[in-house]
Amino acid sequence: MSKNIFKFKIALLCGLLLNICSFAHGAELKIAYVNLQQVIKGSAAGKEMSTIGNQMIKKKRSELGKLEEEISKMINEYKEKEMVLSPDAKKEIKDKIEKKMIDKDRFEKDSFRDVRKFEKKVVAEIVGAVNKIIKKLGKDEGYTLILDSTGGEKGDKEIPTSGLLYASPELDLTQKIITIYNQQYAAKKK
Repeated sequence: MSKNIFKFKIALLCGLLLNICSFAHGAELKIAYVNLQQVIKGSAAGKEMSTIGNQMIKKKRSELGKLEEEISKMINEYKEKEMVLSPDAKKEIKDKIEKKMIDKDRFEKDSFRDVRKFEKKVVAEIVGAVNKIIKKLGKDEGYTLILDSTGGEKGDKEIPTSGLLYASPELDLTQKIITIYNQQYAAKKK
């Protein structure tokens, strides 16, 4: 609750300062916003990243499934032969099963890390390119301020994480940014 009050006070203070500055300089204030999350998800690069990421996950899950089947098979074979095995043979088989389980766990953790690393790399590339577009657009079209309106969602209520509590839809540059970025991305791929 206190964070929301703090954000509100900061937003109010920023708004007042911007108004004072604009009156003092006689300049018109031009503000817009962009939802970077929507740009990432809605852009051609973001969709491509999602497809590649899903393919990576599918492949890793398949490999993980094979490891789990191997472990299950080893356990079943051990149970079938347990009564006739010597104590040394039992220990050797149990050690092999344990090693295979450790390998499976390591593979699972490495796979998760690899997918996250890929996603972070691609998102950083997209955000870097989009930020350049936003800065150029802001300068070329005379914007005083362009904000990020990205917020988390929980049920039907949007939870603002950017500090932007409300803005008129007319100020939203998200689709314009996606269009420009998609054009640049398509040209880059040629």
